[in-house]
Amino acid sequence: MYCLPYEVRSIVRDENAHDEVLLNDVKQSFFERARNFIDANGLNGDPQLVADVALKAIEVGFSKEGMTFAQFLVDKDVSGDVSSFADLVGEALGEKNLVGDVAVATFETALHVVRSSMYEGRDCEKSLFNKWFRTYSLLFSLQIEPRIVEWFKSISSHFVLVVGSDILIKSLSEAYVHQDSRSASKVLDLLTASGSKLVLTEPVLDEVYTHVRAAHLEFRNYYAEIEPYITLPIVYSCDRILIRAYFYTKLRPADGVKPPGGWMSFINQICPPDKLTGAEGKNFIKHYLLEKYKMEFISNDEIDKLLDADEVKQLAEKMVSSKDVDVLALNDAKMALLVYAKRDEIKEGHKPNPFGFKTWWLTHETRIRDVTGELIARRGAKYMMRPEFVLNYVALSPKAEAVRKTYSSIFPTPIGISIGHSVREDVMHNFLKKIKSVSDLGEARMKAEANSLSNQIMGDFVKRYRKSM
Repeated sequence: MYCLPYEVRSIVRDENAHDEVLLNDVKQSFFERARNFIDANGLNGDPQLVADVALKAIEVGFSKEGMTFAQFLVDKDVSGDVSSFADLVGEALGEKNLVGDVAVATFETALHVVRSSMYEGRDCEKSLFNKWFRTYSLLFSLQIEPRIVEWFKSISSHFVLVVGSDILIKSLSEAYVHQDSRSASKVLDLLTASGSKLVLTEPVLDEVYTHVRAAHLEFRNYYAEIEPYITLPIVYSCDRILIRAYFYTKLRPADGVKPPGGWMSFINQICPPDKLTGAEGKNFIKHYLLEKYKMEFISNDEIDKLLDADEVKQLAEKMVSSKDVDVLALNDAKMALLVYAKRDEIKEGHKPNPFGFKTWWLTHETRIRDVTGELIARRGAKYMMRPEFVLNYVALSPKAEAVRKTYSSIFPTPIGISIGHSVREDVMHNFLKKIKSVSDLGEARMKAEANSLSNQIMGDFVKRYRKSM
C-alpha cells in the first residue's frame, strides 16, 4: 500500500481485475464447449465438472508438458497431441478424485475441450495460454520446472567423483557449523544420498591426513597456551582452516550448536589426537571418511597401474618453476589423469549418454587448470567439476514435489497470469524460437546435444553461481 506510487498501484489493480475477468471468460468458454459437445453427441456429463477437469488438465500440462504447449503456440502441427492430451486429462481426473462412471462420462468431453481450445482457441483462451506460457517460461528460466529438477537429480545419481582434498578438509571444518550453513558437507551428503559413487584416493588421503596433523601440531605448539587471549581479528589471519573453524565456533558459536569443550574435543571429531602423531592416524582418517561419505578407496598401487608415470611427471613439471616436482603437483597430475583413465576403463566415450560423462574430479584446485589446456584438447573433454555445480543445480534446487505444488498454486489463479506480465515480448519470442529449433532436431541429435551441454555445464569454471563455496 505504501511502497508503490499511486499510478503503479492503479496499473496493478487494473491488471489484476483484467486477469480475473480473463480467467472467468476461459472458464465460461470451457463450460460452453463441454455443454455443446455433450448435447451434440447425446452424452451424459456435467459441463461444469468437465470445464474444471479440462482447466486442471491444462494446468498439469504446463507442469509436465510445458515445452509441448509452447510448441503449439508456434506450430500446430507438432506431433504427440492426442495421447499426451489424454494422459493429461487422465491425470486431472485422478487429481479431482473422479472414478467410475463419472470419470468415464467426463473423460471424452474434457479431452475434446482441451484439444479444441489448443487447436481452435478462442481469443480469451489464446490470451490465457499466452500469458500462462510467459509465466512458465519465467519459471523454466529460474529452474523451477519439474523435469529440470528431475534431470539434474538423475545426473547426480550416476556420478563417479574423485573427491579433492580441499573439499574433504572443508567438510571436516564444518562439524560445528549450523546445518543450513554447511556447503562442502551438504554437497557430499547429497551426492551420497542420490547414489553417486565418491572415490577417496590415497594421494588425497595423504593430503588430508597431513593437513589435519599439521593443524593439530600447530595448535599445540603455538595456540594452546594463549588460547584465552585469541580474538577474532587474530583468527582471521590464521591460514589453517581447521584452527579458524575451531575458534569461530568458540568465539562466535552458531545458534543451536553447542561448541566443543576445547581443541582436543574438536579434533577428536575427526581422529583421536594421540593417533595423529603416529602411523595409526592416516588409517583412522581413511576409515572415518569412507564411513562418513560411503566412499570407495583407490590405493597408490592401483593408480600407478592405470597411469603412465612419464605423463604424470611431465604434467606435474608444468605446474612448477623448477624440475624439482613437489608432491602436491604430482598428486594433482595423478587426479587429472586418473579421471581420463577411469573414463577409458568403463568406456564412457563409447556409449551414448545424454547426461554427459560420469567420472570427474570434484575440486577447487586452480594451479593445474592453467597447464592442462593441451590435455583437455587432446582428450576432447574437461576433467574437473566445481562443487558449486552440485550445490546450485542439485543441493539447492527445489524438490520436484514442491515445484509441482508451486505450479498447482499458480496456474489456476489470476496470479499465474499476472506473473507473465513481467516477461517481455521479445524474450518470450526468443524462447519460443529456441524451443522450435530444438524440436526440429531428431532424437539422436538432441541426445548428442544434451551430452555436450551436460559436459559443458559440469566442467564450467567461468560461470558465476548464486551460491558459492
